[in-house]
Amino acid sequence: MTGLPADILGLSDRGYVKEGYRADILLLDFDNMQTRESYIEPRVYPKGVTDVFVNGVPVIRNAQHTGEKPGGTIRSYKR
Repeated sequence: MTGLPADILGLSDRGYVKEGYRADILLLDFDNMQTRESYIEPRVYPKGVTDVFVNGVPVIRNAQHTGEKPGGTIRSYKR
C-alpha cells in the first residue's frame, strides 16, 4: 500500500518495512478504538492507539507520548 507510491516518488528509503528504511508504523487496538476530542478539548489523543513509530523511532509507546519528535519534511522526489 505504501511501497508503490514511495517508488513512484523516488523515496528510496521509505514505503517498506525493511532494515535501514525509515518506517512510519501505527499499531491500533481496534476493540478499544474511540475518539475523545471535543470542542472544548480538541487535542486529545484517541483511545486505542497503542504505539506509533516515526522514522523508526517510538513516539507513542503503550498509549503514552515518549517526548520524541523525529518527523520532518520530505523535500525531494522524482518527477
